Amino acid sequence: MSERTIRISEVTEQQTHPEEPLGMTVIDAVSQATGVPVTQMDVELNDYVDPDALDGLFADRFDGSPREGGRVVFSMLGCEIHVHGDGRVVVTPE
Repeated sequence: MSERTIRISEVTEQQTHPEEPLGMTVIDAVSQATGVPVTQMDVELNDYVDPDALDGLFADRFDGSPREGGRVVFSMLGCEIHVHGDGRVVVTPE
């Protein structure tokens, strides 16, 4: 589970947990934004984006320092998903 969830109007924002794959945070945030339980989603994240590549984009650098900035945007289940380099996942129903 993510450390925190903020839902303002129709926007759902979650912060990733350091020990959790980023893809899990994305799926959890989409579930909360759509009201569809994760176990009842009829699609998988890898139908939209490569979860391993997503983790790699925002992983710490080889020297252990965090990456700064960056953002990936894609759509899934009628939502626009913004994954930020600082660990935020923002989901807005389209």
